[in-house]
Amino acid sequence: TSPYPNGIFIPTRDTEGNALFTQIDSATVVNTVCTPTSTSVVTNPINPNPPACLPSANNAPIGSSLPPFVEEFYGDTWKPRVAVGVGVNWNSPFGPFRINVAYDVVSYEGDDPKLFSFNVGTQF
Repeated sequence: TSPYPNGIFIPTRDTEGNALFTQIDSATVVNTVCTPTSTSVVTNPINPNPPACLPSANNAPIGSSLPPFVEEFYGDTWKPRVAVGVGVNWNSPFGPFRINVAYDVVSYEGDDPKLFSFNVGTQF
C-alpha cells in the first residue's frame, strides 16, 4: 500500500519560502450561493476579514497534488532467465547490420522481454 493513500499536496511558495494561499476578499450572494468578487494571493492560511457569506475563514492553498502510487522493485533474483532465438549479422557498405529474434522461455515479473531487435552501427 502507498504511504500516502490520498496522494500528496506540494504547496506553491513565494521567494521567501512561505506557502501561498488564495484569499477571498469580497463576495456576494447570487442565487443563495456565496460568489467571490475579488481574491488575492496571501501567505496567511486564515482570512482575518472573511466575507459574511463564507462558511469558513480558511484560505485555499495553492499548489499541485500528486496522485498516490506504489513503487515496486523487481529484480535481484538468483533464478536465471532463459531465452532462445536467432540472429543475423551483416557487414554492409553502410556499416554493421544486425537483426535478432528471440523468445522468452523463463522470465520474471519486471523483466523487459524483447521479441525483436534491430541495430545498424558504425564501422571503425
